[in-house]
Amino acid sequence: MDSPEKIINRLNLDQSRIKEELEILLLLKKEKADKRDFLNSKVREQRKKNESLREKRDRLNNEVQEFKRLREKSRIYFSAKRAEMSKIQEILNRNQKEEIADSSSNIRKRIEKLEWRIQTTSLKLLDEKSLIEQVRRLEEQLFTSKKIQELRQKLGNLRAEVTTSKAEGMIYHKRILELAEKSQEHHMMLREKKDEIITVQIKADEEHNEYLKAIQRIKALYQERMGLINQIKNHRIQLHQVSEKRKTELEFELSKELEENSLAKLKRGEKLTLDEFKMLAEKDKL
Repeated sequence: MDSPEKIINRLNLDQSRIKEELEILLLLKKEKADKRDFLNSKVREQRKKNESLREKRDRLNNEVQEFKRLREKSRIYFSAKRAEMSKIQEILNRNQKEEIADSSSNIRKRIEKLEWRIQTTSLKLLDEKSLIEQVRRLEEQLFTSKKIQELRQKLGNLRAEVTTSKAEGMIYHKRILELAEKSQEHHMMLREKKDEIITVQIKADEEHNEYLKAIQRIKALYQERMGLINQIKNHRIQLHQVSEKRKTELEFELSKELEENSLAKLKRGEKLTLDEFKMLAEKDKL
């Protein structure tokens, strides 16, 4: 069986080993915590950036929807005007045969001349009726001419409106494509950054797991070290007790030897020292 001294030395070596391992683990724990915190800060930072990207993408999508609404409104307006143009064109086509080659102003002048003649000239009844009939036909021609001119004017205005509406629709469509492309770019960036966040988060979790493992090992080593300290303490107490016992035994042996030597000197009639005399007096050996 090993002596208490050897046991204490061995326990001290174990404690030194644990101390060295604890120092390494404490540094490792700090390193893992720093890496974990750094990676988590990157995750939080990227999530904020992603939120900004998501807001921009959503704004772009809202703009796309707004321009689609405007484009649809423009398409409906365009279709309505085209339908109105078709109706006017049909009316003009039906009235082509009734179209008068002469202008409205010339027809009006002819009517005025005939009316002046009727009012200022003495005419036979048949001649007057003939002139009145001519005025009636000219008035019908004037009405038809005006109607055709108005329809043509309206058709021209509608063509201009349709052209403008078509141009607006093309502008809206172009803008929709541009915004949709930007929205898609933001969406792809979001997907890429989301994958990056997942990768970084996995690394942060790994560092955190290593951090937890280090803490568990540190706790175990602290407990083991406390056990060693208690063992060393107990063995030192035992060593002290053994030492005290040995000291007491030595003192007893020395006292006994001194007593025997002193008694022998006393029997031989030799002079005792003061200490020898006191010792024998205390033990009533004189």
